[in-house]
Amino acid sequence: MSDKRMFRQGNIGSLQVRNRIVMPAMATNFASAHGEPTPQMIAYYAARAQGGAGLIIIENASIDEPVGGNGAVQLRINHDRYVPGLFELTRAVRERGAAVAIQINHAGAVAKPQRTGVPAVAPSDVGWTANALPPVPLEVFEIEGLIDCYARAAVRAKRAGFDAVEIHGAHGYLIAQFLSPITNQRTDAFGGTQEKRWRFALDVVRRVRQTVGCDYPLLFRLSGDEFLPEGRALDESVELCHALVDSGIDALHISAATAANPEKQLEPMVYPEAWRAYLAATIKAAVDIPVVTVGVFRNPETVEHTLAEEAADFVAIGRGLIADPQWPNKAAADKAPTIHRCISCNRCVQRRVFDDLPICCSVNPEVGFEGEAHPEPCSERRVIVVGAGPGGLQAAATAAIAGAQVVLLEREAELGGQLRYAKVPPHKEKIDWLLDDMIQSLPASVEIKTGIDVRVETIRELHPDAVILAIGGIQKHLSVAGISQKHVWTVERALASCDSVSGETVVVIGGGLVGCETASYCAERGGKVTVLELLNDVGRDCEPISLAALLRHLEEGHVEIRTDVRVIEIRSDTVLIEKDGRQSELPATRVVVAIGAESNLTVANELRDDPFPVFVVGDARDPRGIQEAVYEGWRAAWRAVMRTEDGTDG
Repeated sequence: MSDKRMFRQGNIGSLQVRNRIVMPAMATNFASAHGEPTPQMIAYYAARAQGGAGLIIIENASIDEPVGGNGAVQLRINHDRYVPGLFELTRAVRERGAAVAIQINHAGAVAKPQRTGVPAVAPSDVGWTANALPPVPLEVFEIEGLIDCYARAAVRAKRAGFDAVEIHGAHGYLIAQFLSPITNQRTDAFGGTQEKRWRFALDVVRRVRQTVGCDYPLLFRLSGDEFLPEGRALDESVELCHALVDSGIDALHISAATAANPEKQLEPMVYPEAWRAYLAATIKAAVDIPVVTVGVFRNPETVEHTLAEEAADFVAIGRGLIADPQWPNKAAADKAPTIHRCISCNRCVQRRVFDDLPICCSVNPEVGFEGEAHPEPCSERRVIVVGAGPGGLQAAATAAIAGAQVVLLEREAELGGQLRYAKVPPHKEKIDWLLDDMIQSLPASVEIKTGIDVRVETIRELHPDAVILAIGGIQKHLSVAGISQKHVWTVERALASCDSVSGETVVVIGGGLVGCETASYCAERGGKVTVLELLNDVGRDCEPISLAALLRHLEEGHVEIRTDVRVIEIRSDTVLIEKDGRQSELPATRVVVAIGAESNLTVANELRDDPFPVFVVGDARDPRGIQEAVYEGWRAAWRAVMRTEDGTDG
C-alpha cells in the first residue's frame, strides 16, 4: 500500500473513503432521454471506480423537471421512478470499492427554454449573460416548494444507495444565483442583504439535513470566488462556509466562477495545475470540516504537494479521470509516467455543453465505450501503421496491446506528426504531455522505422495482414499570384523556424484555430501580425471556451484580425486584399498560409485491390482534430486485428 497522503483513508461525516481522490460531478450526456442511467453511463462510472478513485460524485441530477433541467439529456431524481435505475448505478460503483455520491441541482436561469419548453426561473429577472432570455422571478411559495424538491431528491438518493449527497451551489446554477449579488436583486426575505442572499442555500441544507437524518453525509459545492466585478468574492465565501457548517454540511467542495465566465471553471490549456487551490486553502483554514479542492490537477506530485501543504483534505480530479480512469491506481503503484494526462483541450466540454452530444476525449478514445466487449484478436497478425501522428501512435499501441505484430513507419526523423507543431504556440505546452504519453505507451514490441519515405511498394514488401494509414492531410493550395515567393511560409515552417520575426510585419492567411495560434506565436516573437479570414469570424473550428482565451491572447499581442477579406495577390513586401469590393495593400515582410488541409487518399486508392484491408484515419481521412485521429486510430486497430464472424481476418 502506498504511503502517499493521497492514499490515506479519509472521512466525510460518517463516510469512510478509501483515499483522498475524488471524481467530481461532470455531465456526460450518457443518460437516457427520460433521465435514467444507461448501461453506457454505468460502465463509464464503474471504470473510474475500478481505477481507484476514493469517492465518485455522479453528475448533476435534476430535482425539478422540466424547469430545472440542464443539458440535452440529464439524470433526474425528481420522482421515485428514477430510484431503481440509480440503484443499479450505485451498486456498480460500490462493488468496485469506491464510495459514491450524487450531485442534486436545479439549473435556474441557466436552463434553456428552447430545450425545456418552459421559461427559466431565478431569484430575479437577471441572468448571467446579456443575450439570454430574462428568467422569471420566483415567488416565495415557489421557493419553498423548491426547498422541498431538494429534500425529496436527497431522500431518493439515500434510498438508491448513495453514500452521500452533494448539493450544487456553484457555477451559476439556481442556488448560486441566490448567493450572488449580481443575479439576486430581490428585496424580500431571500435577497437585499448578504444574509438574505444566503437564506435559500441555508434553508435547502437545513431541510435536506432534517429529511436524511443527522448521520447521512452531505457535501456542498461552492464557487469560492465568482471572479466577476461586483460578484461574490472569497472573503464572503469564507463567512458563508461558516453558516453552511452550522446548518449541517459535512464537507465543502470549493470550485470557482459562474455561467458568465466558464473559463475559470473549465480551464483551457493556458491555466497551470492547481491554480485555484488557494480558494480551498483559505476556506480550509477557517472551518473544521473536510474541504475538497479542484482545478487542473494532472500529475500525482501536484496532488501530493497540495495535500502536504494542507490546502485541502481531498483533491478532485475531473477531466483527468476522463482521460485516464486508472490515474489513482497508476499513482499508487508508482507508475506516474504511464498516466495519460488530460491536456485541457476541452473537447469533452464542447461535446456536452455546446454540441449536446455524449462526451468524448482527445486522450482516451474509450470514453463512452467502457462496456464494449472487444472481439478476440487474431494472434500473430501483422499490422503496418503508416504515420506517427496521434492517430498512428494510437493505432500502433492498440494493435500491439491486442497481440499483433506492429510495424510503425514515419517519414520524419521524429514521432509525433502534427503534434510536433501544435505544441509550439503559446500556452500549448500540454500538447507535449500528450506526445510524451503516447510515445511512452508504445509497447516495446512495436518496430519503429523513422525517416522512411513510404511508398506503396514499401508497404507491400512488408507483407501486411492489415494496413492503417495515418499519413495526414494534404495542404490546401492557395491559388493567388505570388504564392511561391521565398517569404511565403507554411504553418509548419513558421512554427519550426528558428528565424526571428522581431520587427517584421507578418500576415497570416487563414483565421481558423491553426492560423490564430500561429499568429499568437509570431506576435510573441516580436512580429507585427495581421490575420486575414475569408469568413466573417475567426476560430470556427475552436472549442468556444478555448477560443475566448485565444482571442484575448491575440488582443494582448496586438494582433489585428480582419474578416470578410479575400487575398488577391502576394507581392514582395505587401499583400493585396479585397473587402466589400474595394482593394487595398497590407505591408507584409513575411506571409504564413494557414488555410487548412484536405484528405489524402492517394495511397489508399493505390492499395484498393490488394488482398489486405486498409484503414484510413485522422486527417488523411478528413482533416479535423486530435480527438478524431486518436479515436479512429483506436477503432481501426481493433478492426485490423479482429477475426470476423465468418472466421476470416479483418
